[in-house]
Amino acid sequence: MGKGLFPDCYFHSIYDITPEFLKGKGIRGVILDIDNTLVFYGVYRPTARNTAWLNGLTQAGLAVAFVSNGRQQRVEEYNRDFGFYFSFRSGKPKKAGFLKAAQAMNLAPCQIAVVGDQIYTDILGGNRVGMFTCLVQPIKPEPWLRFRLKRALERPVVRRLKHTKEETP
Repeated sequence: MGKGLFPDCYFHSIYDITPEFLKGKGIRGVILDIDNTLVFYGVYRPTARNTAWLNGLTQAGLAVAFVSNGRQQRVEEYNRDFGFYFSFRSGKPKKAGFLKAAQAMNLAPCQIAVVGDQIYTDILGGNRVGMFTCLVQPIKPEPWLRFRLKRALERPVVRRLKHTKEETP
């Protein structure tokens, strides 16, 4: 039946995910969410730490793409210095955004890791197309009601992850 809402691994932050870990899992490309995964909402440019981490991925030979439900201007501005494939208003967890990114990277879905902070968009979407999924803790809690509701729905899954799966160091 598949993994559904459960990621393959769970990390405290993106910085805990190394190129060596990904390559050891047979991963050749990474699809990233931006909002609350790489930077908090409203931050349009990557931090120096984001840039160093992303450059580390590419220097290790991994392809990178952004698949976001965010607006075009936001995603374009974040990606400006990188030039990676990106999609905006992707409709995650729909399959199309993930599959287009895989096609742009010229990789099979099983060769790609999806990294994001939301179970019902990033993890579910990546799992639906057979990608390796990595859940990271959100950078900080969102103040908006719809996110608080979504996080409340995610809590039982995260709690189960913490008790049944070892957090990947």
